[in-house]
Amino acid sequence: MLKSKAGKTMMIMLLTLVLIAGAAAAVYQFLGSSSEQAEGSEEEPAEELSAEELRELTWDMEEMTTNLKGNDRYIKTMFSLQADNEKAREELEQRDYQINNIIIHELAQLEPGDIEGSEGTTRMEERIKEQVNEVMTEGKVQRVYTTERVIQ
Repeated sequence: MLKSKAGKTMMIMLLTLVLIAGAAAAVYQFLGSSSEQAEGSEEEPAEELSAEELRELTWDMEEMTTNLKGNDRYIKTMFSLQADNEKAREELEQRDYQINNIIIHELAQLEPGDIEGSEGTTRMEERIKEQVNEVMTEGKVQRVYTTERVIQ
């Protein structure tokens, strides 16, 4: 094939370059996929739960009536809080007085217009979730569901 010394050297250099490029591509692919997984792991993917599993992880609060900001309007509401594990669900029950207090304080800051429509309800649920998660030690609240809401 290649009879000259220069030709053999050129072929060896070319093969070396191809091997280095292949190794670099493999390393890039490996590191790129693991960094994407690390970025995605900040928020755990929503696991599809059966209705029974969801019920086991959800704590239903009692009906609550409290004033909204300005004291001329009030809200009658109920929430269900979904925990990320069974111990966290049990902790929600034990911290019921703290959670009621958090919700009363959160609602007292809101005017009726702040919780109108689905966007307002979603913002309220997110604020409640964040506040409750600050006191949790056994897990986290995954979602807050508004199960009843009447503003008068």
